[in-house]
Amino acid sequence: MMSSETTILNYQALLNERKLCAAECPSCKTLMLPPRLFCTKCHKRGTRWKVLSGRGKIRSFTVIHIAATTHAADAPFVVVVVRLKEGPSITARLIGVNPLKPEDIKVGASVVADFEEASGPTSDQPDMRLVFRPYLVHK
Repeated sequence: MMSSETTILNYQALLNERKLCAAECPSCKTLMLPPRLFCTKCHKRGTRWKVLSGRGKIRSFTVIHIAATTHAADAPFVVVVVRLKEGPSITARLIGVNPLKPEDIKVGASVVADFEEASGPTSDQPDMRLVFRPYLVHK
C-alpha cells in the first residue's frame, strides 16, 4: 500500500493509478502542486492528498521544437500551464492538437487531464505521465 505522505514519489504512484492529486493543508485548505510536506501558506506540517477534477483552463503554452534527448523523437509538441478548477496551476503536455498550428490553441480554452504511458529507463513497468487534452464545454 502506498504511503499517504505527500511526496513526489507518492504523487507518481497516484498518477500510475490515473489520479491527479494535490497536497492539501488541513488547516488553511491551500492546495499545492507539486506536493509538499509543509504548507506553503501557513507553514504547518501534515498535508494530505486531495483528488482533483482534472479540469482547468490554459494560462499559457509553448511549442517545443527542439527537445532534450529523451524527448527529441516527440518534437514538436505543446506544453501548457493549466490553472486547475480547484486553484493550483500545473505544467504538462497538451495532446490532441497540432503543434504546427499554434494559432488554434487559445489561452483560456478548457482542458481536462489525461494520462499516457511513459516508459522509464530503469523500470519494467511504465509510469503514467500527466497530459491534458482539449475539453469541449457544452452550455
